[in-house]
Amino acid sequence: MQKKLFEFKTKTIVATGLGAALFTLLFMYVKVPTGIPETEIQTAYGIGAFFGALFGPIAGGSSLLSAMRCLIRCSTVPHGGAG
Repeated sequence: MQKKLFEFKTKTIVATGLGAALFTLLFMYVKVPTGIPETEIQTAYGIGAFFGALFGPIAGGSSLLSAMRCLIRCSTVPHGGAG
């Protein structure tokens, strides 16, 4: 039997939410320092590919959308300073 990629099931919806939540947590709290000032390796970006491989493109795509949201937010919000 052939697997349908763009099929909505309860498992896909739960995987979508779990992937987005894991991405957010990893993006906020798990960073690998590189030794270069103001540079860190983000471990969260692999979550979209991982969930996409396990549960299909819908579950993986939501994590990628979450990644784009975080990238846009982090690039527009000023960091550091008094406040």
